[in-house]
Amino acid sequence: MKKYFSFVLVGLGGVIAAFFLLADLMGLGKAGIQSAQILGIEIGALFVLAGFVVRTLQARDDFSAGRMFAFFRDLPALAWVILGMLPAFVWFLIAPMFFDPTLRIQYPADYIRQIVPIGIDFQTLLRVISIWLQGDVNPQVVFAPLINILFAPLLLIEYPTSYYILTLVTLTSYLLISLLAVLMVDAKQKALAVFIAAVSIFSYGLVFELERGQTYTLSFSFCLLAIYLFHWQRDLRWLAYLLFSIAVQMKYYPALFVLLLVDDWRNWKTNLIRFAGLGLASFLLLFIFGFSYFSVFWQHTIGGIETGEYAVANHSIQSFVAMLSSTEWNLLKGESARWVAQNSGLVSGLLYFYFFICFAAVLVGAWLRNESGFNPDLLMVCVIGSLTLPSVNHDYTLPLLTAPFALVVASWYARINSPRKPLTIFLTLLASFAYAAILFPHIFKPLFLGNSLPMIFIILTATTLQSVAQPVTSKTG
Repeated sequence: MKKYFSFVLVGLGGVIAAFFLLADLMGLGKAGIQSAQILGIEIGALFVLAGFVVRTLQARDDFSAGRMFAFFRDLPALAWVILGMLPAFVWFLIAPMFFDPTLRIQYPADYIRQIVPIGIDFQTLLRVISIWLQGDVNPQVVFAPLINILFAPLLLIEYPTSYYILTLVTLTSYLLISLLAVLMVDAKQKALAVFIAAVSIFSYGLVFELERGQTYTLSFSFCLLAIYLFHWQRDLRWLAYLLFSIAVQMKYYPALFVLLLVDDWRNWKTNLIRFAGLGLASFLLLFIFGFSYFSVFWQHTIGGIETGEYAVANHSIQSFVAMLSSTEWNLLKGESARWVAQNSGLVSGLLYFYFFICFAAVLVGAWLRNESGFNPDLLMVCVIGSLTLPSVNHDYTLPLLTAPFALVVASWYARINSPRKPLTIFLTLLASFAYAAILFPHIFKPLFLGNSLPMIFIILTATTLQSVAQPVTSKTG
């Protein structure tokens, strides 16, 4: 049958083309050549062409369906990432911009709620530092002492020049993170890391961070550089510890990344000493200005944890659950909305529980395999934890996913084996779609995808499944 398949295609194409060509003689349709006839003839011609191509390929000794399947199966990670991103690109950017019923381009000019003047969070930071330099403390907004020291010199520069400098520093930090990702991936996957960084620099989350004047990318650059130095430049580990401590003072989420500073998971004594030392150093840094400042800072921090801000641009678990039952967004209606409103604690608890199950699965897998060096899966789940567990986490934190996403997908293909290839390809397509979805403004998405939490949890699930599927073959001593 395979031998005659090409003849079948040619014969079928000829019949289709002849039917539409002779339609007028048979009295079908309108008289004269019509668009439908031309289309039918072209379809027939394509069948004939396909038949000749198949016949030519069958003449080759090395051609087989198995080889064709192997060709697609062995495509590099970059190909599957692009293929997974394309549907999100079309759905969340091309369609809303160019397929609008008004027949005009709809550029997302108002996808960020603008606060004038620009850089409001950065201005708040400098204003608080200015009050501190005058010998007072603003009880409503209090930053870690090291933040005041690091950013106080910017008061020497007038706004908006100081904001412009912060913007350039943020972009430089993004470049540093991207370069570190390229250095940390497998040699065969460096193009993947470059591609992810290139497309993500235009992302909605990064623009949001620049508009508000936030410093999450700067903080993460310190953290990722610390991880790189710890694993790849062992003689500079003292600098890695310093950078890690600074990152923790700037934004508290990097404290979770201390789990990435592990050489040997079975050497629990050394790990505990390292964790305890870094934890003690970070805690003592909070007392640079004395106990009175620490007391005000602690009260402000606890108050911030207890309060929440529920918005589509806040992708925390608490915010997402609040949106499910809110009449403002109408994600759920009727009994479903009332049930979620009455059981919001249960729903939130289930989502928290799901995250910790995934986190534990990756962590236990790292301990069982006891692989020395950097663990991309663990980095990803730690980043996702920092994005979803706090009650307030606006979309300007989404750029934190860029380097971890490149690193984790690259690692899947560096350790892949044939039995797991279909699973890896499927999870790559799924995770790539989810990652691409968070690059675009929420106003261009369906309401149920406006909040980024579902897409973040898809990436979490894919990472966990890949980690669990990895065989335990490492040392057990």
